[in-house]
Amino acid sequence: MDSLKQPSIKRIGLHGMPGVGKTTLAKEVKRRSHKEKLFDAVVLAAVTKTPDLKRIQAEIARDLDLVLPNGNEEREPDVSIKKMLEDKTNVLVILDDVWAKLDLNEIGIPLEHTGLKILLTSRNRDVLSRELCSDKNIKVGQLQDKEAWKLFVDVVGADAERNDLKQIAIQIVQKCGGLPLAIVTLGTALRGRESDDWWHDALEQLKNPAPESFEGVSGEVYAAIEFSYNHLRADGPKKTFLLCSFLCQLEDNIELLVRYAVGLDLFPIINTIKATRDRVLTSVSMLKDAALLIDVNSNRKFGIHDVVRDVAMAIAARDNFGLLLEDEKRLDMDALTKFNCIFLSKDANVIGDLPNDIEFPLLTLFHLQPYGRLRNDLTSFFKGMQKLKVLNVSTRRMPNACLSLSFLTNLRSLTIQGVDDVTVLGELKNLEVLCIHGGIIELPSEVGKLTLLKVLDLRGCYNLKVISQNGIRNLSRLEELYFHRELYGSPGIQWELAENGEQRNASLTELAYLHRLTVLHLSIQDVRILPTNAIDWLSRLENFQMSIGPCYPSNFSVDYSRTLWLEMNKGSCLDRSIGKLLEKTEALRLRTMTGLKNVVYELDVEGFQELKKLQIESALEMQYIVNSVDRVDSNAFPILETLILRRLQNLEGITHGRVGETSFSKLKEVRLHDCHQIKILFSLSMVRQLLQLQKISVDSCDKMVGIVDEEGQGETSNEIVEATRQKIELSQLRSLHLDNVPEFISFCYGKKSSLIDEDKQNQLTNYPSSRPIPLFNNEVVIPNLEELELRSIEIKIIWHISATAYCIMNLTELTIQGCDNLELLFSSSMARGLKKLCRLKIKNCKNIREIIATENVEDMENSISFPELTFLELKNLQNLVKFYSGNCMIEFPSLKQLAIGNCRKLKGPTVTSTSTDAMADGSTLFSKQVCFLFLTCLSKL
Repeated sequence: MDSLKQPSIKRIGLHGMPGVGKTTLAKEVKRRSHKEKLFDAVVLAAVTKTPDLKRIQAEIARDLDLVLPNGNEEREPDVSIKKMLEDKTNVLVILDDVWAKLDLNEIGIPLEHTGLKILLTSRNRDVLSRELCSDKNIKVGQLQDKEAWKLFVDVVGADAERNDLKQIAIQIVQKCGGLPLAIVTLGTALRGRESDDWWHDALEQLKNPAPESFEGVSGEVYAAIEFSYNHLRADGPKKTFLLCSFLCQLEDNIELLVRYAVGLDLFPIINTIKATRDRVLTSVSMLKDAALLIDVNSNRKFGIHDVVRDVAMAIAARDNFGLLLEDEKRLDMDALTKFNCIFLSKDANVIGDLPNDIEFPLLTLFHLQPYGRLRNDLTSFFKGMQKLKVLNVSTRRMPNACLSLSFLTNLRSLTIQGVDDVTVLGELKNLEVLCIHGGIIELPSEVGKLTLLKVLDLRGCYNLKVISQNGIRNLSRLEELYFHRELYGSPGIQWELAENGEQRNASLTELAYLHRLTVLHLSIQDVRILPTNAIDWLSRLENFQMSIGPCYPSNFSVDYSRTLWLEMNKGSCLDRSIGKLLEKTEALRLRTMTGLKNVVYELDVEGFQELKKLQIESALEMQYIVNSVDRVDSNAFPILETLILRRLQNLEGITHGRVGETSFSKLKEVRLHDCHQIKILFSLSMVRQLLQLQKISVDSCDKMVGIVDEEGQGETSNEIVEATRQKIELSQLRSLHLDNVPEFISFCYGKKSSLIDEDKQNQLTNYPSSRPIPLFNNEVVIPNLEELELRSIEIKIIWHISATAYCIMNLTELTIQGCDNLELLFSSSMARGLKKLCRLKIKNCKNIREIIATENVEDMENSISFPELTFLELKNLQNLVKFYSGNCMIEFPSLKQLAIGNCRKLKGPTVTSTSTDAMADGSTLFSKQVCFLFLTCLSKL
């Protein structure tokens, strides 16, 4: 961490043997960098031995909350990433598991950015020094004996200290050679195993590890991972683990794993896709518990340590289960024909060397990574693979492939790209999973012959316009149906309005014949396409992603299984079919909803009991989200977590009238943008229900005066009395952003807001002579606030003058910009509470004269310290004279960057290692009592 803080070091390399903990250390650096606010953005991506540019970019984009353009858009992913990183002041890019020289520009990393730092991990020091020009390399060594034993005990628990097991446990730890990966993997397998047989077996395997010729992995690590693998309870999880090693670098690999499990019949007694998915998720969870897989905080993806992956592939190759072909090496063709599964990397060119008549009598799975290379003539390529059950070939062009596919009569799962004519697929009668990507315009009626089909995925067919009549209705076993998302300007699928004898295209009426359908992704631009019987099949759906109207379905709902986008008039929403969906929706986006004034009661009288995310945009007539005046109390939105409101020109409030006790009780985040009529965000009674609220963001709301209505307007006198008995405490609120709210007065708006302690006011120098209203008065307590950002609001003071340090003790980042009326930030007593403050930015505040107000009363303490502050920026402060003019010592023991600019009444301090010198005219920003211990960067005035 110290190296990252040194301005002269831009690239740092971590190197060490496999399993020593480089990846774990890289993730810890990312975590601590976030916690200490060292960088504006921190991203991490795994490179691996076979780098996949698109996957690396996707991982970086995920950390940036950036939606990358798809293949139909002009802008390239590297341009999007580069622009977003360039917009940040300082950035840390972590690239893990680098094997060779890498083109960082191609990824989108802005190498010319002065605030960029790069952390690289590799097994090979030379790769870091010579290929990637690292400024400093750090070796990650093995654990010492005491450290290794402590880690083992932490993983295994009390059993490691048992008298009958301790000696053998010590030997096991010694055999692990100080490698954390071996210790954790083996310890996890032994946890809860009371019989000493397990322990003796583990030690025996460590004493007889794999041959030394196994590339890059020590025998001890191999033995530990193999021991854990051998003791998996069933054949299904074992095969799942081996498959995971080949699929780990792919996006959405859990879904791919599900489809391969169906094709390979890994779980024979299971008959449905949902049950298979549940079993796969259970197996993945079991493998994570065994430390064989890594949790990556996504329900769509799993991770795996690169060493575990290598060992799993070695086991798969040894047992003839699977083989990854990833280079140009010549292979033994006889040996190749003995494998059950073959995976080709996008760079492998071995296919061109295969003879036309080669037989693969045991091959059940063939997988070519996206955009991999195949031979030009595929007329008979698959003829020798007649036992194939799973085929995934994603390449841009597959000439004559269809002629060859007809040989695969045992195929159960097919993913294909680059084929324009898919008519031949109707001959693959055993298909249960079909996924098509590419430029097909029409889905032929022959697909309707696949009567065993359970999954039909057409999300990659952006040009699809025609679905032949009866092409869907005959798929009676279909459980999951995925259509592509329609883009602006795209005509999309040309559905017929209803069934009739003359039509060529299918209508949505055909979905009524799919009695097993439980998952549907569908995008339609005209609600009239929905047939009158749609309620029959919509009510059967368990998971769905649907958009209705000309709205573009963005990725706002990727974490939810039941999502709905609507852009239409209110009358269309009252259709029973859509009403049935609204009752079950988890994520809902409403846009340009003509005629809608009140979400609850007009759309779902039950109050959206399943909704977790609600986003409303450009609904010009919307007045309230919940208007319960003259109605029985409604427990609306009991599990809503995220509320986003944009461009609602007539919105007056979130609620009007009483709401039930559970309403909004799970709300975590509220965002408002361009809502110009709303004055108050929460009523006094409602705010006390927001026990989970973590983030508030308000931007460009011209008439907003406060977050909470302290006087309880619109509530009964009894309700007001009850609500005002106690202070308002938002114990979970972590982040508050207020931007361009010119009428904003106070967080709690009301008469009490203006009450100022006159005695306390008189104790401060430079305190406004008037009685200004503080942003936070004594009626609200936010003890865990971490981020506070105030931009373009007309406040004079932020905290009540009698406020204690308790209010700000957890603040880590404070940004003040464009607040021209603001005259001071803290009193000296409050400043002492900023023990966790890491970043302080104050810009464009023309009236500020002093950052910390001097108290006239005798100060019992002789210093004010900001122990965690690493970044301080003061710019365009026309009247700033001093940071603090009192007699206390001001300490910045961790300050690394000090940026001062356009502060006219300052001439520019000369900063030494311990203090600043006086300016030429005797005016200084800091008095001689200010101390900088580690300041490394000072920008010019």
